[in-house]
Amino acid sequence: MNGCALLFTISYFVGCASVNTSSEPPLSGNPLQTIEQRIETTTNQSYSSEDTSDLYALKGEILLWDLPPDDREARAYWLAYANLNLARLGEILGNPSQSLFLIDEAIESLDEAEVGDVESHALLAILAKEKIKFEPDESFSLVTRVRNQLSIALEIDSDNLRVHVANVMDAVVDTPGFRGRIDPDEAISLAFDRLIENTTDRGESSKFSFSPTWGGAHILGYKAMHLVNVGREEEAVSTLSEALDEYPNHFWLLEIQKQFQ
Repeated sequence: MNGCALLFTISYFVGCASVNTSSEPPLSGNPLQTIEQRIETTTNQSYSSEDTSDLYALKGEILLWDLPPDDREARAYWLAYANLNLARLGEILGNPSQSLFLIDEAIESLDEAEVGDVESHALLAILAKEKIKFEPDESFSLVTRVRNQLSIALEIDSDNLRVHVANVMDAVVDTPGFRGRIDPDEAISLAFDRLIENTTDRGESSKFSFSPTWGGAHILGYKAMHLVNVGREEEAVSTLSEALDEYPNHFWLLEIQKQFQ
C-alpha cells in the first residue's frame, strides 16, 4: 500500500500520483457512464499487482470532475464504492488500519451528501457491515445502522440488485452476539431471482445518470461462503468455480478461492 495514501484530499491525489493512470481513458461526455468498469478493472489490476496506487489515482480523477449538481450524489456513491474495494484490498495486503480509515471516509462522504438514492442506502448498509470486523466494540450501533439502511433501501426499491447484495451480506456474515435478521438461504434465493432478471436497467427508483451493474460476483461469493459455513464444502467449491468462470479476474472471488485451498 502506498504509504502516503492516508488523506482523502485532492492535494494528496495530485501530489502522490498522476490522476490519469487508470486503465481506461475518461469519456469525453459524462464520465459517470464508464466509471463502474474503470473501478472494477483497476481494482482487479491492483489486486494482481499488489499495488493500489492506480485506484487511488482514479479516485483523485473523480474528485476533479466538473459535474452538475444532480450528479454529485453519484460521484459520492462511486467514490464510496472505490473506497470499499480499497478497504478490502487493504485488508488483503495487510493494512487493516487503512481499511477502517477508508470505510469511515466512505460512510462520512455519503452522509454528507445527504443521500436519497436506493443505491447509496444499500452501499451504506454494506459499508457499516464491513466495518464491524474492524471495530467489534461498535457492533450494536453498526448492526443498527445496517438494518436501518436496508429498511430504507428495501422501501425505496425491493427489486434493486445492490439491495440484495447488502441483504445477503447481512444474512451470511455472522455478527457475534446478534441473531440473523433473515435466513441466509432465503436471502440468497431472493438475490438469485433478482440476479437472473438484472440488466443494465436499475429501474425508475434510481436517479443516477448511468446504471451500475455490480453485484453478481458478490452474491456468488457470499453463497460460497454460506455453503462452507453449513458444511457443504464441495458445493461451495463448485459455486466459486462457476463464479470465476463468469467473473474470471474478480479480486474478491480470487481471494475467497485462496481461503478454500
